[in-house]
Amino acid sequence: MRFKHFYLYIGLLIVFLSYDDIIAQKNTESFEQISLGFSYLNNFNRTDFHEFWEGNNALQVDLETPFYMGGLFLSGRYNSFSNLEEKLPSFKNYELSVGFGLSKDILENVSIGGSIGLLFSIFSFEELTEEQKRFAQEGFASDGLENEVGFLFSSDLKYSFTELWGVQIEVSRSIIYTNKKIQLNYVGFGVYHVFKTPSFIEKILK
Repeated sequence: MRFKHFYLYIGLLIVFLSYDDIIAQKNTESFEQISLGFSYLNNFNRTDFHEFWEGNNALQVDLETPFYMGGLFLSGRYNSFSNLEEKLPSFKNYELSVGFGLSKDILENVSIGGSIGLLFSIFSFEELTEEQKRFAQEGFASDGLENEVGFLFSSDLKYSFTELWGVQIEVSRSIIYTNKKIQLNYVGFGVYHVFKTPSFIEKILK
């Protein structure tokens, strides 16, 4: 499945659908509530990267809050990748993303959303063998850690079965700028809970 222009189309659709809501949005709604979500994701795409490493299922935690015309989000994701060649080390991947998104109610209790964020990625390699240390000199971190940056693009479909609880389906792409760009597409399911922002946090944010 090719996703070359998928997020561009989704983004333009959401902006179009959300236009009236964007114009009507009240600035006083910013930071008034926080959504806390937990998701279970699967890395489903296959690239050159996946010829050398096999991705496992990922866990994700999200924080979202209204901000003027849309919302701000902070996301943390964990995944591990197993080596398919002995000369390569297996590793754990930690992603932290911060960004902005838009959403639109399309049915009662159902909304669609899209977001873009700046991504910070940490690769934590297992203890390297002598062969892996020699290979690491060709471009992989020999000290066990590697830090990279990139972008996160995501879209979601949410259903709220109460004012405070809901479920969501998410499709996302992480683009990580290592020596050779890594693209990881995920699809997943999660739950979220909405609560009022504590007053002291709201004062800090405002």
